[in-house]
Amino acid sequence: MIRYLNTLLGLAVVLWALSGCASGEKAAQTDRHAHEETEAEPATHDGELALQLISFSTQLQKDFAVTSEPVQKRAIHETIRSLGEVKAAGSREAEVVAPFAGTLLPDAERGIVRPGQRVGKGEHLAVIAPSAEHGGWHQLLGEYKLAKAESERLATLNEEGAIAPRRLREAEHELTVKEARLRAAIGGIEISDLDSAGTLFHLRANSAGILTDVHLRFGQHVEAGEHLFNIVDPSKVWLEAHVPASEAHGLEGIQDAYFTISGSEIMHRTADFNGRLITVGGLLDPATRRVPVIFEIDNPDNRFKPGSFAQIYLRRSASHECIAVPQSAIVDEDGTPVAFVQVGAEDFRKAVLTTGAKDESHVEVLAGLTEGARVVTHGAYKVKLAAAKTGGADAHAGHGH
Repeated sequence: MIRYLNTLLGLAVVLWALSGCASGEKAAQTDRHAHEETEAEPATHDGELALQLISFSTQLQKDFAVTSEPVQKRAIHETIRSLGEVKAAGSREAEVVAPFAGTLLPDAERGIVRPGQRVGKGEHLAVIAPSAEHGGWHQLLGEYKLAKAESERLATLNEEGAIAPRRLREAEHELTVKEARLRAAIGGIEISDLDSAGTLFHLRANSAGILTDVHLRFGQHVEAGEHLFNIVDPSKVWLEAHVPASEAHGLEGIQDAYFTISGSEIMHRTADFNGRLITVGGLLDPATRRVPVIFEIDNPDNRFKPGSFAQIYLRRSASHECIAVPQSAIVDEDGTPVAFVQVGAEDFRKAVLTTGAKDESHVEVLAGLTEGARVVTHGAYKVKLAAAKTGGADAHAGHGH
């Protein structure tokens, strides 16, 4: 009996020991897991990722003109960004065509005209030596001269009472018809635009402006109605945006536009040049898959050259207030927008952003920054390079001691 009781007591001790070890191991595992989770979760401050500090000395900040400003709320007007170009205003472009078939020759006084020349209305551009063909210049001019001579002859006889007044009225009517045909053929230009011999026709500018599209060679044959020159009035131009099909749904409510011309970083606004919305294309170009939006703007001193490419920001009238930072504050990091927050005189921290709407100068920040934080607005890329160089590990690296 005593041996049986001793056996039971031994088994109880063993079971108690095993239970204690299991509980201790479970507690240790729980502590390890809690410690690992604590290390995996970086501390946060004011909604910004508390990443390692980036050091950038005050001297370098001065050398690279690094500046920062507090993050603030502002009204963002939604914009649609697109590529575009400057074009001659459609209502201010005149075409010069050959009224008759013949040989194109330089004007004796002006010489050979070239693209870019400024001309006044009525100035000589070139001459045409008309071809001898039925219904051409020589026939129309000959009929007009005969009708004019006959009208003048009958007018003299009518003054002497030698003819009935009816014959003069018929002759004058015939002259009017021949003159109208001649004027129609030469586009309303004065009939006097003919040399004394009647063998050359003088082409004149039908409006003032700058010559474009001068592709013909003098001395070559031209046909009646063939395009010869364009004359563009540069005082106004069209700014045409080519909006992608994916953005076409947002064209309602377009108010004005901001734009930069290729080769320049200067931002212009259509409203500053008496901008007027001409059209918002209702049809999608099947070739480019884009919709045209056209503004007409003033062009002082021929500042905007037709044919120039432009980056255009179409501005909608609707707006909303939000946290926003200047576009210069945002740096692309492998496709992710980031900004740099100044947390000390020489210390910065990278903030990963979620962005929203954009206008011509600012970007909405949905996450990553809070109002009041000082964000680098000029020189952000220099701070990014400093972060790449130091790895953000040494809070004193780069200080000018």
